[in-house]
Amino acid sequence: MTALIDWRSLSSLFAIKGTPKNCVPLGNGQINDTFLLQTTEEQYVLQRINTQVFPEPEKIMENVSRVLNHINGPVQLILGKEGQLGIPFSEGYWRIYRYVPNTVSLDVVEQPGHAKTAAEGFGNFVYQLSDLDPNLIHPVLPKFHDVPWRIDQLNTAVTANRVDRLQTIMEPLEELMGYSNRIVQLFNQIKNGTHSIPLRITHNDTKISNVLLNKETMRPVAVVDLDLIMPGYVLFDLGDMIRTFISPADENERDVSKIVIREPILKALAEGYAKGTRGLLSQLEKDMVLDGGIMVIFMQAARFAADFLNGDQYYKTQYPTHNQVRFINQLTLLGQIMEKEDLYREIIAEAMR
Repeated sequence: MTALIDWRSLSSLFAIKGTPKNCVPLGNGQINDTFLLQTTEEQYVLQRINTQVFPEPEKIMENVSRVLNHINGPVQLILGKEGQLGIPFSEGYWRIYRYVPNTVSLDVVEQPGHAKTAAEGFGNFVYQLSDLDPNLIHPVLPKFHDVPWRIDQLNTAVTANRVDRLQTIMEPLEELMGYSNRIVQLFNQIKNGTHSIPLRITHNDTKISNVLLNKETMRPVAVVDLDLIMPGYVLFDLGDMIRTFISPADENERDVSKIVIREPILKALAEGYAKGTRGLLSQLEKDMVLDGGIMVIFMQAARFAADFLNGDQYYKTQYPTHNQVRFINQLTLLGQIMEKEDLYREIIAEAMR
């Protein structure tokens, strides 16, 4: 990717220190393109925002700037030389962060300690923003966690069947939609005021790789990947942690026999988030943690299925059936949670006391 851009000219538009000398890919994000930029004096994270997914990158950068200024932590945005938060360049929209030294991020939750410390980091992030008005944050993807809308998207993809793939996933689609009434009911309880779930500023992409950890202590240092910061409900942040933490098999695993629920990880996740939020959560938020997981996993399964039917327009894929594999993977995870949901509710309740 670096060969396709003049990264020296691009980086010269920002207020960086030193002379650029190297630029290499960094991380494995599915949406944006990220690079480690090295100069003679500093290291930076150079990133191209995917404007197909985020058509208004200026709003994203306003959110990022406001949140980083409020937290005043180690993650720092490098402005353009004319004070810009981000810069259009070569058919892309780019930004630069200062690289946070002596940190590491994990791609896999291998033990309860990983889950606890990452969840504490995400919980602390919400706590730090609890005195910032959510109305000051742009809803960059307004229906991101809107269950009926995700179902409508899937139904539209089914009807269109653009690339003639419907027959290959018909049976699992029917299984997924068998959960839909229950999931919509949960969502409506939150949105219609039956439950008093407060609107907060949430991260909305709480995979473990988005927490920077101190290399020596493995304590949380900062939360990164802030594009999806929006007014929302902590249930969905917790839900995405449940989705991505509790099974040793990630969403790309083809062998569904490897998808299992690790109860110690679930317990540690709940403990860590409770610690990070420091008494901020209401009892109702604690009671509905698993509901957040159920909703998020359902929505992710629906999104993978819709993208597969639409010809893989949203998620980066490595082979033709990649989104089909992801869909079946998430459907399997959802089924396993629903089988023993009473047990998992007890585990979470005990951990968050």
